[in-house]
Amino acid sequence: MRTLLVCLSGVFLILLADHLGFFDGANRYFYDFSFRLRGVQRPSDLIVIAAIDEKSLRELGQWPIRRSHYATFLDAARGASAVGFSVIMAEPATDDALLGEAVARHGRVVLPVYIDDRLRVVRPVAPLGHAAVGHIHVEEDVDGVVRRVFGSIATDGEDYSALAVVLHRLAANTPPAAQQWPVPRSPGIVQRNPFQINFSGPEGTFRTVSFSDVVLGRVAPESLQGKIVLAGVTAPGIVERLATPFSHQRRRMPPVELHANLLNSLLKGDTIQIVGEGASVGLCLVLASIWFVAFMKLSEIRAAILWAASIAVIGVGVYSSFAAGSIWIDPVALLLTASFLYIATFISRISEAADRLKEQYAIIAARLDPGDEPPLPAVRFPGFPGYLSAGGINEEIALLDKVVKQLVEQSAQLESVNRELESFSYSVSHDLRAPLRAVEGYSVALREDCADRLDDMCKDYLARISAAINRMESLIEGLLRLSRLSRAELIRKPVNLSAMVREVAEELRKSHPEHQLNILVADDVVVEADPSLLRVVVTNLLENAWKFTLGTARPVIEFGVEESDGIRHYYVRDNGAGFDPDYADKLFVPFQRLHRVEDFPGTGIGLATVQRVVHRHGGRIWAEGTKGRGATFYFTL
Repeated sequence: MRTLLVCLSGVFLILLADHLGFFDGANRYFYDFSFRLRGVQRPSDLIVIAAIDEKSLRELGQWPIRRSHYATFLDAARGASAVGFSVIMAEPATDDALLGEAVARHGRVVLPVYIDDRLRVVRPVAPLGHAAVGHIHVEEDVDGVVRRVFGSIATDGEDYSALAVVLHRLAANTPPAAQQWPVPRSPGIVQRNPFQINFSGPEGTFRTVSFSDVVLGRVAPESLQGKIVLAGVTAPGIVERLATPFSHQRRRMPPVELHANLLNSLLKGDTIQIVGEGASVGLCLVLASIWFVAFMKLSEIRAAILWAASIAVIGVGVYSSFAAGSIWIDPVALLLTASFLYIATFISRISEAADRLKEQYAIIAARLDPGDEPPLPAVRFPGFPGYLSAGGINEEIALLDKVVKQLVEQSAQLESVNRELESFSYSVSHDLRAPLRAVEGYSVALREDCADRLDDMCKDYLARISAAINRMESLIEGLLRLSRLSRAELIRKPVNLSAMVREVAEELRKSHPEHQLNILVADDVVVEADPSLLRVVVTNLLENAWKFTLGTARPVIEFGVEESDGIRHYYVRDNGAGFDPDYADKLFVPFQRLHRVEDFPGTGIGLATVQRVVHRHGGRIWAEGTKGRGATFYFTL
């Protein structure tokens, strides 16, 4: 729950920061980079730029050139479907009447208007009133790069479409679109209908002819037939060039070519569509839910692979939608969300592991002998923050290093003692058999050779000696079996525990046909264990249950599995004699018995053997029972 709340808070903060514009700079960088990665696209063949370049100024005179040249230009471009000028013509000139006549003759000319700093509309001079007008304002972002143009600017009761929009309309012979919103009459500017320009490339991408070549007849009028011609200044030092997404090498673009890019986008219908904030938030939340569940369930390595794959897919997906569909999705919020959730869930796992480690550390440290050293200090903060506290992770490592060293020393000592005990047990078991055989031999000799001289009391003594020898033989065999189990190599394999229980039960039925009982076995219980050692566990537990149900009216033995906290508990349950639960801790001690030998024969080694095998598998075993009401033995592997 704590991890979920942290992740929800983090995603909320990311989305809030995105809404407030904190990521705009990074999003703009990815946006511009996508243009450069896509490269230059071929623009429409309908667009021609007539550049008032240095050559034109040399041949037609210094700036501003005479408007009679514009009139000559319009007559030369009479076959063009539309002609647009990005040159302001607000100041009167001697040739205005001549140009006005040329505008009227052509009939498809667009001249620029703009709004000055005092919010006054600057129009072309009156003699040019036959021309359509369009605004030439561009929208520079905070980084100075032009990425969009507003299709409409309204002020003082008038609405002005962009120059490229008017040219597109004239070339297609479509009437102006119906006005969809009220035009403000109070001072101020209202900008509507933004177009994200789909730039074809840097400066020089469009077909360009020199303005003077058209005026002086060096460009055949037929070459401009049906074209949309844009005339504007490209000579350096006259107009301010504009930065675009392709300006990474300082190749700024003249305004006339920027309007040509917008016109090209309109002709192709591929202006960039920006995915709205609502859709972006929805996509981010859906992906965040998937990432959170996946990062929490996958292993650390797979979670890292998923994170890296997500970052790659976001990048490829955003670029593909941009390049193929002219759709832009701001990627930074998605990238940060994926990275934050990966880091948050990873730290959560580290924190949980740190808590478990420190719990084990506290348990172990409490049992270790500190010797002459001061006691190990307690951990100050739970989880991952404890590693960021005073002293940091190095102090924690130093403390755990001390624990590990002491554990290694104690483990080596215990291993040595265990080897000695096993060796001793094995030797004693073998050495005891020789005198036992001698006693057994003499007992048999007395019984056979001196039978006629022995009274009933002596024969009873010999019978008791023989029984004690047999019992001692069983104890020695149990010790040897326990010693062999401690030294046997453990090889884990998939084992069908249900099938093994049924096999052992069938063997018991054959060897004890007189004892009829009902055995219930859970199906398809499969474990990873050593098959031979696990058979020792099953055999001893079933023999134990079989033995203690001999006096039961309707004996039942059940094998099954339960799960608690993600750990499987296997059990063997019977409704036999049971035991006093106060003495449950003695059940697994060698030679300890809770019932009389006369009632239930045995050596007291079987359950100790079971415990040894279970411990070797890294599990534990315990028993629950009530006297006269049966017992249940649980074990884990």
